[in-house]
Amino acid sequence: MKYLFITLVAILLSGCIAKQGVQSRYYELENVAKPNFKCDRSANIDVFIDKIKMLDIYQSRNIIYKQNSQISYLKDAKFASYPNVMIYKSLIDYLQNHCKFKPVLSNKECLLNLKITILDIYVSQNEAKISAFVSVNNDKKVLVNSVLSQTKSIDKFSEENAINALNLALANIQDQIYDLLTSALTTTSNN
Repeated sequence: MKYLFITLVAILLSGCIAKQGVQSRYYELENVAKPNFKCDRSANIDVFIDKIKMLDIYQSRNIIYKQNSQISYLKDAKFASYPNVMIYKSLIDYLQNHCKFKPVLSNKECLLNLKITILDIYVSQNEAKISAFVSVNNDKKVLVNSVLSQTKSIDKFSEENAINALNLALANIQDQIYDLLTSALTTTSNN
């Protein structure tokens, strides 16, 4: 009888404790706009996208929140995966939908090699920011490289608005990467 009472109390207490825990919400970085046209894949330029690197502080599923010089995390929100993995997936999707460049899984015999290092990816009370160092190479040399940066304002802060702003910033970064690839292709054609 004593063990039955202890077991019953333990079950009741574990139920109360479980109800008090706050559930985290998970967010993805993804393409916000997709074109509605079909691509002629026979004329595409193969592009190998190297594994996207990140500064150590961003190698987390926590969403960085910066205010002045203080860094913390959003309390009840996390990325669904590591940001570099989501950006890689999103960039492949972006290139697949924009026709000129075709992402490939092997860097053998591809014309362009894209290397990306994420320098910043965070939200603050008023903005979301993504910046990256991007380099486009061929098998011989660096064709073009640049630091790309996008900041999007957040009118009224909420987790959803912050992620939407990050996704808009990512969309602009992807447009800039596309322009860099086009520039690198021109450089390759001229050599």
